[in-house]
Amino acid sequence: FFTSGSTGRPKGCLATHGGLALYCAGKNQSLDVHENCVVLVASPHSFDPSLGDFISAWAAGCVAAIAPRSHLFASLAACLAVSGATHVLTTPSTLSTIETTENEMLTKMRLRVVALGGEPTPESLARAWLPLVERLVNAYGVTECTVYQAFQTYTDVEARRAIGGGLAGCEIICAKEPGDDPSNVLGDDDPDGSFGEVWIAGPLVGLGYVGAPERTRERFVTRIEDGGVTRRYFRTGDACLRVRDCVSGEWRVEVVGRRDSQVKLNGQRVELGDVEAAVCAAAPRLVLECAASTQRFDREGSIGAKSLIAWCVPPGTEHGTVESRAGADALTADALRWLVAARVPPHMVPSRYGVVDARLPTTASGKFARSVVAKWGAPPPPDREDTGGGEHVHGTETEGDAWWSGAGGLDAFAAVVANAWANALGLSSDIKLKLS
Repeated sequence: FFTSGSTGRPKGCLATHGGLALYCAGKNQSLDVHENCVVLVASPHSFDPSLGDFISAWAAGCVAAIAPRSHLFASLAACLAVSGATHVLTTPSTLSTIETTENEMLTKMRLRVVALGGEPTPESLARAWLPLVERLVNAYGVTECTVYQAFQTYTDVEARRAIGGGLAGCEIICAKEPGDDPSNVLGDDDPDGSFGEVWIAGPLVGLGYVGAPERTRERFVTRIEDGGVTRRYFRTGDACLRVRDCVSGEWRVEVVGRRDSQVKLNGQRVELGDVEAAVCAAAPRLVLECAASTQRFDREGSIGAKSLIAWCVPPGTEHGTVESRAGADALTADALRWLVAARVPPHMVPSRYGVVDARLPTTASGKFARSVVAKWGAPPPPDREDTGGGEHVHGTETEGDAWWSGAGGLDAFAAVVANAWANALGLSSDIKLKLS
């Protein structure tokens, strides 16, 4: 199997026939796939879930439905409806191509189970699909360990990142920081919300990377355990939290993103996926999709302090190649900054916001291509000739944007509203606000 290449070049991974057979049996049991079902194979053939879908469907004696990639990208909803699919396993990016409001195709579907994996599921997507299907499932796994290793059904959007118990005899291990020892695991004595790294152990762990012995030694570990039993481990590089459910009191593991997608700003650890989710959730009428990255710049555009960037896709934007990227206007940037600041700590609020003219780029497997966005650089600062104020940069504050951090965000909101009215009425935007 080949990895998706979402963070770089795809890597070839050796799996075993026995591991694939175990995965297919476990998938069918977990997702209730039987002879009366129809499984739409929504993944490209180079992506490991594709073969997993075919073989697991045949093992269950049910129908494996296929469609040309062009049809799946153009209208996944039509493909699901026409095929009579009861099950689909795909990425959130692919599922998000279906418009869930006033879509006639939704009424023609027989879809019962939707499993989403390969990347984090946005809150808005989970909220939209929970009432539309019998089961919405978080699929967790890495290609190196034979497709997916855990399936977890959830009924609450807050639990969408939780992963279930290991599939087919696999064990999901949360190694304590720095995450390099699978025998040093998070337990009940550790605080709620403790951070760790996911390791996978058991029969689904593959044999290594093709033609890359050094990388294989770094990530695949074989240990002789009690009784002389040989056990294989794989270090996933996925960051996780061990949290206690506030209702049931039970512990659960939540995967919060890739360790290589985490950055440090002013000594604070930031998960780019959390920033993206916060921007989308804070302003759903302004932002359909968001891609966060970091760049170093100062006010003149030269190399300076590392700051957060948020590239935003407006609602109604079609799929296609991104032809142009631009900085958000000052009013939109200020509104987004204020809305996001109400949800996350200050170090997670992007400094600049950009706008793109197409949906975010994806890999051939349908996952968000973060490596492409990282090359976009930073959008230009907003033009404030008509709106007053200045640009917000982490750790700095100019006279023009000093209003932004006052009164717990109330000054910021008032200034956005005042500037909007000033623009509409043709008045000077150099307005001094005095709030009681």
